Parts: sequence; structure tokens; C-alpha cells
Amino acid sequence: MKKKFLTFILSFCLIIPAMFMLSACSTTEDDNVQVRVQDGYVQWSSDDSDWKNVITIDEILDAIGDDITGPQGDQGLQGEQGIDGKQVEFNISVTHIQWRYVGDSTWTNLIALEDIKGEKGDDGQNYVEQDITLTLDYNLPQALSMFDITNTTKYPTSVELNRRWYNSDIIGIWSLPDFVNTAVEPFFKGWFTGVGINERQIYNKEYLPTDTKIYAIWDTEEIYRQLELMEQFDNYSLDTSNKRCVIESLKDESLTTCETPSIFVDNTGVYSVYIKEGCFDNAVNLETLTLGSNFVSASNSISASYAPAFENCVNLTKVVVKDNVKYLDANLFSGCSSLTNVRLSSQMRTLGSMVFAYCSSLKTIYDLLFTPFFNNI
Repeated sequence: MKKKFLTFILSFCLIIPAMFMLSACSTTEDDNVQVRVQDGYVQWSSDDSDWKNVITIDEILDAIGDDITGPQGDQGLQGEQGIDGKQVEFNISVTHIQWRYVGDSTWTNLIALEDIKGEKGDDGQNYVEQDITLTLDYNLPQALSMFDITNTTKYPTSVELNRRWYNSDIIGIWSLPDFVNTAVEPFFKGWFTGVGINERQIYNKEYLPTDTKIYAIWDTEEIYRQLELMEQFDNYSLDTSNKRCVIESLKDESLTTCETPSIFVDNTGVYSVYIKEGCFDNAVNLETLTLGSNFVSASNSISASYAPAFENCVNLTKVVVKDNVKYLDANLFSGCSSLTNVRLSSQMRTLGSMVFAYCSSLKTIYDLLFTPFFNNI
């Protein structure tokens, strides 16, 4: 290819000078030689009337061949940065969608509303009143399978519906049951259209198609984590009347970190958890303690309580009290002389007498968002 191209260049370079030499012999001094491409030829003339053919364009292209791409040239210089474009805003007038640059005062019509107007739709259905029920599936995990939902007033199998329909396919939900002030409230995620990961959550006063079944979804991972926390303890007693589980002793008194469970579950029901006085008497290595959320009956104004179980844990440095805990008993942490970091539930309402007595290293108590509860203790 390169050889053919060089042959053409040499030939052309010899033809053109020869052409001009011949013309010089037959023209006067004032004649000007002109060259043009016409009718598939390279032509020349000295008087702009008698044009003589030199070589055909096809011969030139044959000599060059199909590939006439030269080597890549050097990178050019970078141009100057352009001016930033203007921001645009839009408006809908009575007749048009409009636009203008931000800051301008005049709107420019973009497209007429009439041009994008669709055909008139069918008339809607007439107002209908129906008795349509929404079926509820409490979908209790095995760990909560004994949870009492037999009270159909508080935990119904269907819900009260808004009976004013726009058409016969829509229902409005006005009162979905929840589990506030029960031991399982922290584990209830809500009502969903199914049990898959992509199902949609349903809320109060939301409209749904008729004959819909919705499912209660639970945080089963957290439920089973609570059961694992119970394995830290040896002995416990159950108050079946008040649904309270009282933990009496640690399994491993050498532990350095402990989180108390929020619930206890067995085949007799779900229990809130309490710690008996003296349970941590020999936990001399305990450094970090987390008190899990605890619940009692909804009629009781005290929603969580711990007996003075951590008195004189002299190596305890950090205590975190989770949300929903509203009360701490008297002398609960009395004598914990190394305690420096305390974070209380944001719902804390009452601290018993001398709850942090003789905690000589404790200066400030925070809530779970690190907002000070008390300073200069």
C-alpha cells in the first residue's frame, strides 16, 4: 500500500512540473496556467478555454487504494472552558406549558395543552356502600406462637372499614390493630400485603382493593436474639399471672459484658423480664451492661423496672438503658465506683432514690442521643 502511494506521489510530482514546462514553451510571458478537476480528470489550461486532460481521478484513487488514513496526529491544545448554561424553569398557563431562564420575567410558550390533551374517558362508577372485610393474618413466628390473640376486640381477624367507596373495588382501612404496651411491641414491624421482601407496608386510612389479605410482619431475628440472651442466666421463676420472668442468677459470673433480655418466651406465653436482687453480686469483672426494653401490663403506669441487682459492681464502667424503660429502682447502681458512662432511655420518667449513690466517678448522665440528662452529679 505504501509503495503504491509513493509511486503515485512521484508520478504526480513529475507530471505536474512537466505539464507546466510544456505549457511554458507554448505560452507567452503573460499567460497564467490554471489547474482544475472536471469530468473525472485533472485538467490544465493557459487561457481558460482550452482545457487539457492530465490524469483521471480514478487513476489517482487506484494508486492511493482504499486506505488513505494517515498516522494519528498530535493531541491539539485544550480549548478554554465554556460559560455555564442557564437554569431553566417551567410553568403551566391556562393554555400552554411554558419555559424561561431563571431570573427572566417573560415566559415562552413551549407546547399547547390542547396538543397533548387525551380523549375523554369513560364515566366513573356510581357511589356504592358495601360491607367488605379485610382479612388479617397475624403470621406469628414460632417463638411467639403462644401469644394471646384470642381477644377479637383488641386483636380482630378483620378490621373496621370506611364504608364510603368511590367504586366497588376500593376499601378504606381506618383502624389496624397494633401491639402497643405489649411485650412483643419492639418486634412488630407492621402490616404488609404479603410476607416477601418486596411486599408493601399498609398504613391506617389507606385504600386497598377488595378481598385483600394483609400480614403482620415480625422481627424474628431480634426475637431469637432475645432467647439467646436468656442463655446467660441459670435460674429464673415465672409469674404466670402477671407474665413476668424473674432472673435469679448468672450462669457465668466472670463475664465482662452483659445485655439483659427484653422478653422470655416458653410454651406458657410471653413474659417481660426482671432481674432479682443479688443476681450480679459476684459479677466482679462486669464492665459493660445493657438493660433491654421491658414491659408489664398496659394498665400499670410503670412500664419497666429492675430490682437493685447491680449494687457494688465495682468494675462496671458503662450502662446503656434501652428505650421503653421508664423506671429504675432505688439503689440499682449504688456503689458502682468505676461507673463513668450512663445513657438512659429517652422515655425515662422516674429514678429511684439513691439509684447512683456512691458512683464517685460518674459526672454526667446522657440519653441515647448523648443529650445530657444530668450534669455535675
